[in-house]
Amino acid sequence: MSFVQLQGVSVAFGARDVLNQVNFALNRGQKVALSGANGSGKTTLLKILAGVQLPDGGKRILPEKTSLAYLPQTGILLGTGSVYEEAERAFDRWAALEAEAETLLERVDTETSASTQKLLLRQHELHEALMASPYYQRRERISQTLTGLGFSDRDLARPAQSFSGGWQMRIALGRCLLEEPELLLLDEPTNYLDLEAIDWLEGFLKGSPCGFLLVSHDRSFLDAVVDEVVEVFQGSLTSYKGNYSTYETRRREELARLEEAQRIQAAEIERQEAYIDRFRSKATKASGVQSRIKALAKIDRIELPETLVPIHFQFPSAPHSGKQVLELTNLRKSYGTTPVLRGIDLTITRGEKIAVAGRNGAGKSTLMRILAGDDTQFEGQIRWGTDVQTASFSQDHERSLDPHKTVLEEVEADAPTSMIPRLRDLLGAFLFRGDDVQKRVSVLSGGEKNRLTLVKLLLRPANVLLLDEPTNHLDLASKDVLLEALEQFEGTVFVVSHDKYFLSKLAQKVLELRPEGHRLHWGGWADYHDAGLQRPALPQAAAPPLPEPSESQTDREQNKRRQSLVRRLEREEAALLDRLAELESQHGSLSEALSRPEIYSDGEKARSVQADLKANEEAQSDLQTLWETTAQELDDARK
Repeated sequence: MSFVQLQGVSVAFGARDVLNQVNFALNRGQKVALSGANGSGKTTLLKILAGVQLPDGGKRILPEKTSLAYLPQTGILLGTGSVYEEAERAFDRWAALEAEAETLLERVDTETSASTQKLLLRQHELHEALMASPYYQRRERISQTLTGLGFSDRDLARPAQSFSGGWQMRIALGRCLLEEPELLLLDEPTNYLDLEAIDWLEGFLKGSPCGFLLVSHDRSFLDAVVDEVVEVFQGSLTSYKGNYSTYETRRREELARLEEAQRIQAAEIERQEAYIDRFRSKATKASGVQSRIKALAKIDRIELPETLVPIHFQFPSAPHSGKQVLELTNLRKSYGTTPVLRGIDLTITRGEKIAVAGRNGAGKSTLMRILAGDDTQFEGQIRWGTDVQTASFSQDHERSLDPHKTVLEEVEADAPTSMIPRLRDLLGAFLFRGDDVQKRVSVLSGGEKNRLTLVKLLLRPANVLLLDEPTNHLDLASKDVLLEALEQFEGTVFVVSHDKYFLSKLAQKVLELRPEGHRLHWGGWADYHDAGLQRPALPQAAAPPLPEPSESQTDREQNKRRQSLVRRLEREEAALLDRLAELESQHGSLSEALSRPEIYSDGEKARSVQADLKANEEAQSDLQTLWETTAQELDDARK
């Protein structure tokens, strides 16, 4: 049975059909990625499946009692509680069951004996549901999940709203996972995660029995967790079995066939048009010309969608520099009394491509700001080589944009003359398509400003590029354009990114920043990452985790939970025994009545008493079984 279905769903934005009578079903255990160009309708589809947006036509079908959790791309609103309390809201549905169970036990003492049995049966159902749920292990589950997403023990007590937007998205993601729904809908869950958190999320999703549908622009993540890709294209859905790389291979093959069909069609059209031009003025050929004109008018021209046309870009030639590009000697940086960079000694030669890696707080962005010249408060020495020209990108460089210019005007101001004819293609590769290039910079979102800043960087002649998270806010096609350009770039590259595929293709060396120092790995990103899986986990430099609770603290918490359980089971057992005693007394009275002549001699009265006796015996049997189960649980809880 499907978790959720869409039947004939349509959505239009103005005159454009985003979804056109699509049918879709997500079944139990399916692990699916949504793919499609920017603006194709992926987020709209997720919202409809989640029930937060109504379609223009068609319907959504969600079976009763199906549990569903949805993580939007933006717009998360957290409460005023701590990080722990916000995560604990994932268990609200089980907390409601516990509250109902407690209320039922209180009612047992005041209700009439006739309704007591129903109350006890319902109370037992609730107890069984709670015991099968993660509710009584929620403290451990919350700690494990939030730690996996990058929070320290110290963070759990801080107000959730004191964290940045990206960290609040992590809290929201953690809450979705902790709900243990049958269906997860995740829109860009890796956007605000670092590499360690992405690795943890991969492991979680691969081991989870729930079905999920997600959107992500992280190719390695998709390859690791999905076994099917559904593409949203021109209002329709097409399913491809296999991981994301398998989908890409099949899509390239389809595109190659489409290009070949377009080439053949274009050649035939050109041949027919040449015939028409040649014989248009000859009366003897008039019928042939007219038939060809009519045939051409009926041809359904094959056009390659703009989003599928591959775009290739090359950096301006890197100015020549000396062989030794950079030398760092005992580079150190602290924030107050907290050291971040500890004595980095490093020599980099021309043409090397280096990934800067390390856990949260290890100093990656700090090092990039120092190299870019944006942070001059450090100790040690930086020596750039002869004729080195640097260009840098970071998430806060959008302040260099002119808010009064349009997108196109902003890049034209920095572009070499030879690049101006190709600017629209380049902007399109970074998701500025059609009328988007005429938008004023002042109305762009933060992500759009970052993409525009990156485009401007690509146009500047430089021989050293300093890139801090350049892949944020890019889709897969844009990442591929950037990756291809960087692979062909003849200069030196320093890059920080949480995209493993991007790093594995680009990085020749990895500079790992660690709390106790640094290490240079020569084997590329894949070797570094595989080796990292064998190393013990390192504490976070900026906020070391608090010590584990002492054994006595843990024992006290366990004893408290056990005593609460014992008290509840004792009350259940007492109520069950009281009800059994009542039923036994009623059984005696009914048996005695059946032996009286005025009863057994009257067929109708005798049948009525016999029916009451049978119902009494069935009730006793049910309650006896329930009492035996409760007594065993009570015995186990007391041990």
